[in-house]
Amino acid sequence: MGENGFTVIPNYIFEDENLNKEELLIVITLIRFNNKVKGYAFPSYKQLKNVSKVKHDKTLINSLNGLVRKGYLKKETVTGIGNKYYILTSKIEELQKCSTFISEVPPTSKIEDDLLQKCSTTNTNTNTNTNTNTKYNNTKIFQFIVDNYTTNPDLRNTINEFIRFRQGLKKPIKSEYALNLLLKKLDRLADNEQSKIEVLNQSILNSWQGIFTLKEVSNQKGIQAKSKSTDSNQHILDEIGDEYFDKE
Repeated sequence: MGENGFTVIPNYIFEDENLNKEELLIVITLIRFNNKVKGYAFPSYKQLKNVSKVKHDKTLINSLNGLVRKGYLKKETVTGIGNKYYILTSKIEELQKCSTFISEVPPTSKIEDDLLQKCSTTNTNTNTNTNTNTKYNNTKIFQFIVDNYTTNPDLRNTINEFIRFRQGLKKPIKSEYALNLLLKKLDRLADNEQSKIEVLNQSILNSWQGIFTLKEVSNQKGIQAKSKSTDSNQHILDEIGDEYFDKE
């Protein structure tokens, strides 16, 4: 982290509307502290505050917990020493596999693309293994996000079933960002765990790519035959939205 060093920050982190200002500053700081050899960042709270410019301990802790909930971090506490922070964004993991990550690539506006291209072309014989490893890493990250979203085993199982269902439709959820968007929408559609399970099962039963308000709930709120065509159009709009967020 010398004066002439630089830190690669993927653009999609800046574009993630789920992150507030403090969370953005902290995840950038953790990327700066991340050790590609050890696979984690290990700054103290004081270092995090100084570099991120976050002033209050409470704000720092709330922001770190928020990054864990949103699937950016896994935090491991080492008793008597401090915390290890594992950054879970897939593009960063791919960048850190490059031996050129720190010293060989010049700091230009195209650094991220150059690094990823250099990684993918280093050895064409490893493409199959790389694809397999990426899928395996995504599965681990998805499970981490689901486990942090709920402790209810039935809801966890149903979310995992929906993820597998989307794969069967050839419309897989392609990133942790897309999965977080899905879970955020699930929170809007249902206010308890049983209802969330029913929302997901409704989509699986009807072979819907997206998730929607439960039909019986809509009827209870007075949505009758007159609004069925509007609901149908909304489903189409939601489908388009889901497909849009899946395309990166």
